[in-house]
Amino acid sequence: MAGLEHRSAGLGTGKQNHRAVGITLAPGATRRRDQEVAEKGVTEKGVTVKTLLGWVLVVVIVLCLNAAFSFAWGQTVQPFVAGGASLLGGGMTSVGAVGAGGVWFNTHRLLLDPEFGYITGGKANDAVNTSSAGHTRYASTDALLKFKRLYIGPGASWGKLYTPAYTKSSWHPTVTGGFNCSCGYFDDLFVSYVTAGSDHANGMKGLDTQVYWYGGKHLFLRADIGTYWGHETVIPIAEGGSAQSVASEYAQRITSSEFTTLMGWRF
Repeated sequence: MAGLEHRSAGLGTGKQNHRAVGITLAPGATRRRDQEVAEKGVTEKGVTVKTLLGWVLVVVIVLCLNAAFSFAWGQTVQPFVAGGASLLGGGMTSVGAVGAGGVWFNTHRLLLDPEFGYITGGKANDAVNTSSAGHTRYASTDALLKFKRLYIGPGASWGKLYTPAYTKSSWHPTVTGGFNCSCGYFDDLFVSYVTAGSDHANGMKGLDTQVYWYGGKHLFLRADIGTYWGHETVIPIAEGGSAQSVASEYAQRITSSEFTTLMGWRF
């Protein structure tokens, strides 16, 4: 993107960005979980290929839209890379390193911002996974309409947590509003409401706030604060839970937060 109009959907998510908080299994579900972990080892390759093909399709669609927008309104296209650190909550290891990349497509009327990233760190308080090793992969995008200095539009984020014992993933539709300030305190501010999406285990949803500062045409800094809430991990009756345990898990509310800082370069 050109000038001061950059937006990249959160590391939370589940963006990272919006990861579901911990898995704590009831004793009766342990054997079933072990079996699922073994089955995942067989199917993981196929799932990864499907996920990759899905994102290739998304990129192709975005590029086609990009060509149409360029013809209709004119635009600036800027690939970017970024790196930084994240303070993680929700039972994750306390600090993770972050690497991200993507493309900003900026027209006079629309802003698209597909982003892909990697965050180090696994679960630190998990009864199933005894190692804190792991990482999270995420992808996100927004399609924001521009009204002078204001932005508004839908988006989506996907995240997948990898640990030595299991993997878990979820996707989350989002709604984002933003404001281009250039007032000396910050340049761009975006606030996203992150829905629970496919996270049926914890139902995590919340708010993700991103603030941007731009240092000329190429350098940028981003601060990301995410606050999420949901319920304890629900173990369905079919997987060893009981009606009483399911009701209890839904009733136990949990919260999670994370803070990420990134320094990036726009090409």
